[in-house]
Amino acid sequence: VRYKTPWQAQNTEDGSREQANNDNTLWFGLTPNILRVGLITLLFYFSVFLIRPFFTQFWQSQQNDPWLASELMSSFIYAIPAWIALFGLWINHKQKNDVNHYRSIMQSLFIGVIGLWVQAQPDSMAIILGRIIFAWALFQVSVRLEILLFEKSSPERYGQDFSKVHFMQNLGIIASSFTVGHVVNTQGFSWTFYLAMSGLMITLLLFYVCFKQPNSSGLDVQSQPENS
Repeated sequence: VRYKTPWQAQNTEDGSREQANNDNTLWFGLTPNILRVGLITLLFYFSVFLIRPFFTQFWQSQQNDPWLASELMSSFIYAIPAWIALFGLWINHKQKNDVNHYRSIMQSLFIGVIGLWVQAQPDSMAIILGRIIFAWALFQVSVRLEILLFEKSSPERYGQDFSKVHFMQNLGIIASSFTVGHVVNTQGFSWTFYLAMSGLMITLLLFYVCFKQPNSSGLDVQSQPENS
């Protein structure tokens, strides 16, 4: 299936550009930059989805009060990331447009590790606080990874590149679903948080290695799309 965008023009210049894009591809139409974004996305979603399937059971296992362990409260605590995402949209709308997305992703990944560690503690308030911290990091990284994708792509390839990265995202989610069941069965609920922490730290390291550039900030803040 070929994705068409409004930016595609039928002229010799765009034909030459598309030919240059094809020359830069590795396999399955992936360029090096899109492959890097896809791998980081895969590992990120693998990590954050590790705590998702059994979170309500973990919450209920820590409660002595029947009301706190109820389905209503468990659902509310589980849905904290959705509320934080709405708040994050408002905050991001108020921010200036000169935000360094690379630095923001790295900072948010580190914040996510802290949030996971706090959530793993056997205390209700710690779980709630950690859930809020983790939710903020989850929102920021998710949004800015998509910004990074479109920055590394080009208008005539947006649809193709988005579908490839989305495919890798779903691979991470599927792998996470198979992994977490075994972890809970053999190690218990808390280990899902520790494994997710390890995954985010690896994601942070991989992100730094993939987009490190020899400039003053140490990050790829001025790079142009590879296929432009």
